[in-house]
Amino acid sequence: MAGKIGLILLAAGKGQRMGLDTPKPLVDIMGRKLIDYPLRACEGFLKVLGKSGYIGVVVGHASDVVAQHVESLGLGVPLLFIHQREQRGTAHALKVYAESPEFKEVETVIVACADTPLIGSAHMGKLFKFLEKSGQDAVAASFTMEDPKGHGRIVRGAGPGFCIVEEGEASSKEKTIKEVNSGLYAFKQSFLAKYLPRIANKNKSGEYYLTDIFRQELPVEAVHFFGNSIFKGVNTMEELHDVGCALRLRKLSSLMEKGVRILDKNSTFIHEDVLIGRGSTVGPHCVIEGKTVIGEGSTIKPGSCIIDSTLGQGVSVGPYAHLRSGSNVGDNCRIGNFVEVKQSFLAQGVKVSHLSYVGDATIGEETNIGCGFITCNYDGQEKHRSIIGRQSFIGSDTQLIAPVKIGDRCFVASGSTINQDMEDGDFAIARSRQVTKKGGSKRFLKGN
Repeated sequence: MAGKIGLILLAAGKGQRMGLDTPKPLVDIMGRKLIDYPLRACEGFLKVLGKSGYIGVVVGHASDVVAQHVESLGLGVPLLFIHQREQRGTAHALKVYAESPEFKEVETVIVACADTPLIGSAHMGKLFKFLEKSGQDAVAASFTMEDPKGHGRIVRGAGPGFCIVEEGEASSKEKTIKEVNSGLYAFKQSFLAKYLPRIANKNKSGEYYLTDIFRQELPVEAVHFFGNSIFKGVNTMEELHDVGCALRLRKLSSLMEKGVRILDKNSTFIHEDVLIGRGSTVGPHCVIEGKTVIGEGSTIKPGSCIIDSTLGQGVSVGPYAHLRSGSNVGDNCRIGNFVEVKQSFLAQGVKVSHLSYVGDATIGEETNIGCGFITCNYDGQEKHRSIIGRQSFIGSDTQLIAPVKIGDRCFVASGSTINQDMEDGDFAIARSRQVTKKGGSKRFLKGN
């Protein structure tokens, strides 16, 4: 098909330098997998340009697991999996791809690395447009590093042509070059078909380098990008940390642009897929993870942790509250300090102000939960649910032995242990009878 684009992600590596059992493409970073970022960039690129095409993922190590994850994302573009059974270099990966019928269907091939999560669809678009307008057959993105150690050097000729010399093959003079290869390329399919078979592995590593396809006498050009952070790859735990920091700050900036107040960027951690409404405030030392959604005008106070939860508008959480997965908190609720909520639904206006645990519970509108409340939801084998109606009052230091149901407008006295259902409007008190022995303390206190 004329104009069709193949976007190829190199994701076959094992990531040995990270010291993890997890395949490198599936390492967690900011609530997503490492490979998710370039995958979504590829998807966005095709949608923005309005081009037809597919994403080809080169898999090798743990190929089935990586492919299963990629398919689970439900991307809105076709997928192609290219199985590189032997990892013999980047050019070898493209040679495997070139053997597929899908390779012959495209006009342009864009190649990126699965471990570069900061590259966006706009960067791919810039390279693609340059390829279209320049009249060249292949272009590579380059950038400048003060310390280029470990990167392939861009060795330019008199004209637009250039070559890339890998660190291990570079001469002393070439190692002084600060313009380096990014690993992001755009090719005309006809150029790849002609020159891929000519790439040999006559180098120190014995691998087939895709970079060898760039030669000064060929119609190729290097496109210089300002700023080196976007091309930062992940090969070590330290690089994972650095890229994670960049993604974190990018996410916080995006939220602030949409009207969310972040009181301390240095101590706030918010995952990529979290949604927060405008007019909301997030205090210092907060962690908000997963696919959490927070409505407009809410306040997340210092030290709070929220995971895969949904909060309505005008909700106040914390300080030092913990909302675990499956928490659903309605508008204008108050979740106070040292409160933990898990797999629970709290309707509008519920107040759980302090030092309480709400697990596997449903709480109706405007109900007030006192200090030290506990849902005893686990019997050692199974979890059970507690249901509390609307406009009820649950006194401090109350335990509900689930499964139990409390109706609307009920009153439970402080210090009660409730293990029987209550109907609408009931009052319950369940305490041991107090016994007072006059002067009896001397039997227990020293010095009397």
